[in-house]
This record gives sequence, C-alpha cells and structure tokens, in this order.
Amino acid sequence: MIDAGKVVADGSVAELKERHGRTRLDLRPARADELTHVLDSVGRAGASECAGVVHVELDPVRAAREITTIVAALRDQRIELDSIAVRESSLEDVFVLLTGSAIERSGG
Repeated sequence: MIDAGKVVADGSVAELKERHGRTRLDLRPARADELTHVLDSVGRAGASECAGVVHVELDPVRAAREITTIVAALRDQRIELDSIAVRESSLEDVFVLLTGSAIERSGG
C-alpha cells in the first residue's frame, strides 16, 4: 500500500485487511426500549448506539465466535432483533486507517 509515494504497508489485500481491518456487528432491536438491554448484554468497550442501532467492534479473527455468543445471549434474554448486519473493512477503510487520509477519486 503506497501513500504519496511512500510504502505504508505491504502484503496481499487479504493480509492487509486481516492485520489492520475491523469487523463491526450492527444490531437493531425489534423494540426501541430494548436498546439499553442490548448495550448491557453486549457489555464491552467499543459498543455504541446510533439511530436505534447498536454497533459492536469485534476482533476480525474471532468475529464469528463473538457474534454467535452475542446473539445467543440476546436470545436467552428474549430480546428480539429486527436486523443483524456484519460489516468488514474494505481495502479503502484500511488505507484511511493507516494513512489518515481518504482516497482521492479522479474525475472521469
């Protein structure tokens, strides 16, 4: 990965995303009054709420296991979800993280 003529990271796309990428779990409870319960259930640093959706930052290497644990805990508490989404970092996300600048788009 090169920024302004300098190598900022090397490796394949998969390696860069694994080393520097992030995984986020987005949970939207069926009832808005359960947002606090979802946040408490997740009980971890990196969990936040925005516009009725709880966002949970996960370790990409352990994301599948963590998601299973979180969803099972919510099920055990009888908290229903309207939606579950998993977002993994793109190569552009990794570039911005490593360089602190957005990718310039050329007109065309």
